[in-house]
Amino acid sequence: MTGKQIRISKTKVFVTCPVCRGKGKVDSNAYTIGQRFRVLRGDRTQEEIAEALGVSRMQIANIESDRSRPGMDTLLLAAEHFKCSVDRLLGRVG
Repeated sequence: MTGKQIRISKTKVFVTCPVCRGKGKVDSNAYTIGQRFRVLRGDRTQEEIAEALGVSRMQIANIESDRSRPGMDTLLLAAEHFKCSVDRLLGRVG
């Protein structure tokens, strides 16, 4: 858990990602995978993320709008790019 700050309230666990630097405290139980992608993307464009992951901008747009789910290859690359775990992307943290 190095680099991550954890805050526990009475009912929820919040994990602050080192990538979003506290701008997007993600309640991992309430967000969809698309919303987590959007929070982690921050101020970067869909084009920038698509290029970094080797996928199309449309695929990133579809993931963020929950019209499609990323494949395992995309999940692994995204976790590496965002410097977080696949479990975090899938909402299994907390």
